[in-house]
Amino acid sequence: MKLFLIIGWISALVAWGIFLWVNIYENRNHCIMSLSFEGIECTPFHYEDECLMNDKTCRNYPTNIVRKPLILLYPPSDTPLDVNLEYTPWFSATFPQYSSSIHGWSVVAHPDGTLIDKNTHQETYGLFWEGNPSSTNWDMSHGSVVRWSDVRDFLYGKLTEMGLNTKEKSDFIMYWYPKLQNYPYVQITFAWKDYTDRAKLDITPKPDSLLRVFMVAKPLQRFKEIPEQKMEKFERKGFGVVEWGGTIIQ
Repeated sequence: MKLFLIIGWISALVAWGIFLWVNIYENRNHCIMSLSFEGIECTPFHYEDECLMNDKTCRNYPTNIVRKPLILLYPPSDTPLDVNLEYTPWFSATFPQYSSSIHGWSVVAHPDGTLIDKNTHQETYGLFWEGNPSSTNWDMSHGSVVRWSDVRDFLYGKLTEMGLNTKEKSDFIMYWYPKLQNYPYVQITFAWKDYTDRAKLDITPKPDSLLRVFMVAKPLQRFKEIPEQKMEKFERKGFGVVEWGGTIIQ
């Protein structure tokens, strides 16, 4: 009888040890372990899978959507502005509400970046929009392949290199980092003309300096070498405008 109890206790401890090891391994490597005839396999999981595994209620983040472009306006003095944005096929969300009659927003902008929308009379610090792209083909020939654990520091470094200020960098990272940390690797490329040709922005009066940062992120299962993308430092002068946003593609 004692022998059976000892065997039972040993079996329970072994099972518990295996359970802990599997969970630690999966959390560290962001994958789901399984047994096959070829041995132990570890399949990477995405953010949506993690929510399901842990029975969380969380928003599904579909890929290929242009997310969180935020237009930030910094005039040297209180200035009425018309911001025209042409984007096809459609906007999925805007704030303040996008006016189809003027194809954008009419605002009064203050030097600290605060905006008053003339149509809704709402106060904000940026013009937000999202949309479904007419094409998901992006030039990914240059960029950086980043391990999931290095994404946060990589973004901080690149955004600093471009010339974003503390708030702009922080907002970008706080929005995008949680969406990128659950892939083994991510290729990150910043689209310039590729993006501005799809989302045409015209501001009256015209800004003295304009920076439109758009990140294209592609999840990868393993590292690969690609040519590095060169960045130019943004020089803020006079009436400055900064826009940041991005997308995740498959």
